[in-house]
Amino acid sequence: MDDLVKKCRIYRSIMPNRKNLWILAIIWSAISLAFFIPGILIVMSGDIRAVIFIMMAVLFMIMLPFILYREKQKQKAMAWRYAHFTDDDFLNLENQLYHTEALYNTFYLLDNYLFVPSEGLLLSYLEIQSIQTIEHKQNLITNGATVVFRCPDDSYSVMVADWQSYLIQKHRFERMLFDKRDERPLPSGHKKEHSIDIPYIHLG
Repeated sequence: MDDLVKKCRIYRSIMPNRKNLWILAIIWSAISLAFFIPGILIVMSGDIRAVIFIMMAVLFMIMLPFILYREKQKQKAMAWRYAHFTDDDFLNLENQLYHTEALYNTFYLLDNYLFVPSEGLLLSYLEIQSIQTIEHKQNLITNGATVVFRCPDDSYSVMVADWQSYLIQKHRFERMLFDKRDERPLPSGHKKEHSIDIPYIHLG
């Protein structure tokens, strides 16, 4: 693989990357220590109730191998889907990326693909069968939003960074995504749907 392609942001994002796994492992380990150390100190001071912190730390460490395995499998699956891409394909996508503004600090709507760097996600518009917007609430106060893209092979969840702006302009994003998909010519033998099913649900 050409050195220039290896430096491409899209290539690095969707291809298996040990660095990403190490970062994930460090984050989960830090969270575990954030529970474990205070728990030990408080238990040593005589408050046995702090054992709950130690149990939480152990739980996080038990979950870590499964989290890493899931991330590794996700990277392998995405790499397999685009194994046929040539150097020029990646460079073309990279050129589009540099001329495209990130929507809600999360989504890049390229010519033929939806790209989400934070998730290492590259989806053809023709793959997206429907989307869901899940609004997260805590004590009746909205504190986040997740968009779920449903494709024939799987569903992909993306947490929106600038969720406040997204929820205000949600219908604008839906229309832009629909327009992108509607502009793409379908492979022969496929029938184009008239619309994208876009349910909107609230999650308390």
